[in-house]
Amino acid sequence: MARKPQPHAQTVRPWPEIVAPGPAFEIVPVPVGGNAHCIARCSLSLRSLHVPLDSSPASRAIRLHELGHLQFSPAPADVDCDALNITRESMLACEDARVNALISRFPVGARCLNRGRAGRWSRETRTVIETAPPKFAVLQALACARWGSAGAAADRLLAARDGRLARIARAAFILLQADRFSFAGTVAAARYIDATFAVATAASAPEPAADGNLQYGTMTTECPPLTIPISPPALARRWRATDTGTYLRNPHRLTTDGAIFARRTRLVGGAILVDCSGSMYGAVAEVESLLTTCPAATVALYSGAGDTGTLRIVASGGRRAEDLEWRPPDAGGNTIDGPALAWLASQPGPRLWVSDGEVTGIGDKQTPTLKHNAAAYCTAHNIVRRRYVPANETLAILRGEVRS
Repeated sequence: MARKPQPHAQTVRPWPEIVAPGPAFEIVPVPVGGNAHCIARCSLSLRSLHVPLDSSPASRAIRLHELGHLQFSPAPADVDCDALNITRESMLACEDARVNALISRFPVGARCLNRGRAGRWSRETRTVIETAPPKFAVLQALACARWGSAGAAADRLLAARDGRLARIARAAFILLQADRFSFAGTVAAARYIDATFAVATAASAPEPAADGNLQYGTMTTECPPLTIPISPPALARRWRATDTGTYLRNPHRLTTDGAIFARRTRLVGGAILVDCSGSMYGAVAEVESLLTTCPAATVALYSGAGDTGTLRIVASGGRRAEDLEWRPPDAGGNTIDGPALAWLASQPGPRLWVSDGEVTGIGDKQTPTLKHNAAAYCTAHNIVRRRYVPANETLAILRGEVRS
């Protein structure tokens, strides 16, 4: 009596050479099972692909995901996480979500990921979301995004654990959509998650020196969901029409102004730190009104009282927080000028500090030494300080035209 063939027993040889032309890849089979998605990996430089080779829907989805990395992801050696001020684990999880989203834009890809959800939605995945530290639970749920119904299941499970964590994961996925799911979205989402959970990276700068008898307060970092897009027309203008160039983008303008070519423009970004102490009343409203002219800037507010203070990131990557989050984060003192300036120094430049320059420590007390050390720190880290923020000068600072 002939044996009945086992389902999915057929071996399938993937063809990564189609998406990455060149020498033949080394195909390394990995064990089939619930952890296959954790073991699977690919390397363009080594021309190797480690994936399950059976014909089950879960294995097909894993192979498609790894081929998506070969097609859409930069080589890991080309990504300097320290220079980008992000952690590697955040970058990898956000990149998984971006690859899934790009694959899901094609009906065949979306169908394959949806059918393979069982392989992704394993017991280990549920355990991580339910019991791991908050940051890793968010990263696990984000890595499941757009993996068929498993993404929705991960979001529901994370919301059941903590609604705030689910909102953070959704806000990070919104940031992923920057520039049509380019790698810049991965960086923005990873930076948002790291800032939310106050992760210190190797690029973090030391604090300004304190006074021997007066120290700075302890700073807590907040990053509420950034749900409101900043000036979509300004963000959409990543290309500028010109009558010379190499990229033919606007052939319909040949008979009008002849600007048929286009060149990529650099959005005004940088980092802005706003002192929200009582003496700086009105500064937040001024900075908020400037966001449409510098939509890619990262904006943080800070204030403190006693021996603690709060720094709140309210805009980043072309999105901003709700109006309610733009109030002073803490009481009306400074207290944490030193740690706040260290945060600003660790951000990609140019850097603007909106403050009157009155630096205080614990108890909102100040000394000439604190003020002098903060001024020297700004010079050393190219931080420009301004009491008022007129639009023209702010744009010049964020374009790097004004030095400290």
